[in-house]
Amino acid sequence: MMSFARSLAYLVAYSARRQFRSKKMLLSSILLALLAGIVLLVGFQEPWKTKAFGEYIVLGVLGAFFLPMVTLLFGTGALGDDWEEKSLVYLLTRPIPRWCIFSCKFLAAAPWALATTVGALFLLERIAFLQAHESFISLFGFCFRAILLGTLAYTALFTLLGAVFRHSTLIAIGYVFIIEVFLGSVPGILKRLSIRFHVWSMIYDGGPLHPEKEMFFLPVSGETASWVLTSVAVGCVIIGAFLFSRREYRDTI
Repeated sequence: MMSFARSLAYLVAYSARRQFRSKKMLLSSILLALLAGIVLLVGFQEPWKTKAFGEYIVLGVLGAFFLPMVTLLFGTGALGDDWEEKSLVYLLTRPIPRWCIFSCKFLAAAPWALATTVGALFLLERIAFLQAHESFISLFGFCFRAILLGTLAYTALFTLLGAVFRHSTLIAIGYVFIIEVFLGSVPGILKRLSIRFHVWSMIYDGGPLHPEKEMFFLPVSGETASWVLTSVAVGCVIIGAFLFSRREYRDTI
């Protein structure tokens, strides 16, 4: 039993180190540095106000672009890297149940995704706060849970895609820019199929930000949105573990 636990711990630690040393971590850092530069430059032109920072940076940049892109990189790479490097079959020969392998890969990717997205929210707000208008209200407390749950939901979904599709990155990009953008922009309740919608609903609930066209956006309550995001994260991990356990990967040889 102890040997099995050590094997799982080693797999998580090894996969986490691999994620940290990968190009996706470098790309995420570059994206964050660019965003920090943009926030800094805009703040020099005009001090940040709560509404402007929340709408343009938290919702428009972090929620709509940075969050899905970072989780896409880490999620699809959790198993996709092994698949592309043709080491997945070797991994599957180890005396570890497949569902444990999938879970370990998700557990290795999720902390880096969380550190990047939540860290980005904290860093960008700190930069804006230093340049802010006197009435600037900190949004970190209102947005933390939304970014955290959104990160887990996206990462679980993209890890699932990485277990099912060989070229999961292209499929994930299509999902982000077609499904998320399209569904998140159409009127009515169809947008509730979008993860971004529930992240935004949590941010709007009880915070200083409010949708300009509430009748168009039709947000759900923060509690409902949090349950949806949690269910998506848990459901994708369970479905992904099940599919990963049953799929054949001979084509990686």
